[in-house]
Amino acid sequence: MRSAFAALGLSALLATSALQAQTIAFASLPPGTLLNSQTQAMAKAIQDNSDLKVRVVTFSGDIQAYDAISTGQAEFFIDAIHVTLEAIRGLGVFEGRPR
Repeated sequence: MRSAFAALGLSALLATSALQAQTIAFASLPPGTLLNSQTQAMAKAIQDNSDLKVRVVTFSGDIQAYDAISTGQAEFFIDAIHVTLEAIRGLGVFEGRPR
């Protein structure tokens, strides 16, 4: 299921002609984490199959990565669905501050 969403996201990204020559930022957790490995692999696949340049930007945690998305420092971030839902709803570590 996760790979299907990743493929769908990658397809949508590659089909977007307005982004073709841009450098995009992909937020990630620190090196050594599973999410960082996934982000690095997706960044490489995007660069190898499009004209896009992808910069992987690491953050110390979810809160900082979601802040980067909110402020435009990064365009994408991969995370576990339950953390994403907490961020959107302002629950858990995001209590009172939905992202």
